[in-house]
Amino acid sequence: MTKLYSYAAESHVGHHRAHNEDSYAVFSCALGEVFVVCDGMGGHAAGDIAAQIAVERIKAFLAGADKRYKPSYWLRRALHYAHAAIFQAGHGHYGAPSMGTTAVVLLLTPAGEAWWAHTGDSRLYLLREGTLYQLTHDHSYVSLLVDTGHISPEAAFGHPQSNQLLFSLGVTQSFTLVEASTFPLPVQKNDLFLLCSDGLSGLVPEEEIRQRLAERKPLADKVRLLIQSALDAGGYDNITAVLVACERAGAKLEPSLPTPKVILAGILLILAGFLAGWAMHIVVGMPSVSVLPLPRDTLLRQDSSVANPSPKGPAPIEDISPAEEVRFSSSASPSVRRSQPKPSPKKDTLPKGSVRVDTLEVPPARDTVRE
Repeated sequence: MTKLYSYAAESHVGHHRAHNEDSYAVFSCALGEVFVVCDGMGGHAAGDIAAQIAVERIKAFLAGADKRYKPSYWLRRALHYAHAAIFQAGHGHYGAPSMGTTAVVLLLTPAGEAWWAHTGDSRLYLLREGTLYQLTHDHSYVSLLVDTGHISPEAAFGHPQSNQLLFSLGVTQSFTLVEASTFPLPVQKNDLFLLCSDGLSGLVPEEEIRQRLAERKPLADKVRLLIQSALDAGGYDNITAVLVACERAGAKLEPSLPTPKVILAGILLILAGFLAGWAMHIVVGMPSVSVLPLPRDTLLRQDSSVANPSPKGPAPIEDISPAEEVRFSSSASPSVRRSQPKPSPKKDTLPKGSVRVDTLEVPPARDTVRE
């Protein structure tokens, strides 16, 4: 049987760096095949040590992974584990306290699922049917400018502040942001995954990357051409590329259909419920009535016996004014009844000196917005 995945990888120091601070690894674990690229931060001391620690810690953590949890859980935990190891090593006089690295991890399962996680600006691309997709999102200052609309996506390429990261593994921050795929991506035959450091993605335009990946050449030649493109563009940083090809589609998971016994049991339950409702309708003889909302004019009014209910119960009778008198009866029906309207007092029955109150003019409602 044809193997599911094949890969090619290469790393180059570039034209302007004294040593290579990038690191990559390819290994297997209980979940599948794992591909890692880490870019030690050149602006900080001991970036190569941070990248090496990250690769080792990710590999060690995933060695204990199992299928109790989703792969995204293990990938996220692996990067946080590597972050803690770099942070502790830097403050434990190994390397430097300010050392840090980016990381991008791809996991391909035997069932043909792709999972990934990353922090920083090392990227994961997918070439599928001639179209290039960026699966990761840079944790950088320039990416933030694009997200907030301050610059266009085209202006982000080659931006002078593109090396400023918001999150990474290590450095002086005790926490970091790790993004992981929530759901798996089903792989297809001839899919190409590219993991790379910003020494490649920051110098080679994505259209040129797409063209290089789409060429009908062996994987090793494609990787070599990508590295050469970055060198021709200046080679100002270390360059690392890991290219993974899917030789065949993964095994499709068949949906679990219910058995005939389960279907028959469900039909019998539905029939039993229908017959029980029909029998209850015959015995009780209660016609079915559709419940409709009450019209607005049938809602309770102020003269109702239950208008303005108080959470503390009805007020004492002696505290109720004559205008708000409510009849209370122990033999009253549970249904809501309105009290009989009281006749208005005659003109000659008003006491002397009293003032008649006629219709109360209610002012129109004001806007609740203050001037």
